[in-house]
Amino acid sequence: MSRIITIICIFAYSMNCFSQKSSHTVKKMHFEWKFLIEELEISLSAPTKGWVAVGFNNSDQLKGTNLIMCCVKNGKTLIEDHYIIRSGLHEKVENLGGINRTTIISGKESSSRTSVTLRLQLLADQHHPELSAGLTYYVLLAYSISDDFDHHSIMRTTVPITL
Repeated sequence: MSRIITIICIFAYSMNCFSQKSSHTVKKMHFEWKFLIEELEISLSAPTKGWVAVGFNNSDQLKGTNLIMCCVKNGKTLIEDHYIIRSGLHEKVENLGGINRTTIISGKESSSRTSVTLRLQLLADQHHPELSAGLTYYVLLAYSISDDFDHHSIMRTTVPITL
């Protein structure tokens, strides 16, 4: 009986850990995340009518960052899963032989702000780092004034964040 109670307590604790949201705001961009069982749910919001992006890397470099870019264009939310090959060069993961691990949940754009919510599968591969709750990653946050994913950002920063 005590073994069953222990298992139930461990399960309840782990479900509570996965259901908690955390957030970070930097340079007027808001990043919020929550671990689900097999995905990381991410919300991004920035003072722009252009794209917003989040990236994850185990090191403080652009090279090797998994970069997720989203925009709301003509009322439709678009998402692309990219990999940064080197500074100034990123490519869709699918074009590099990989699998897009993202799903858009929602997006909205006002006259002064873009907000999106997406999910990222927690499956690591050569284009996606293994993401785990409680570990620190270098998180790239960026936004642009354009919906064109090839347009440069007007704000980009990388911060160490414990997910």
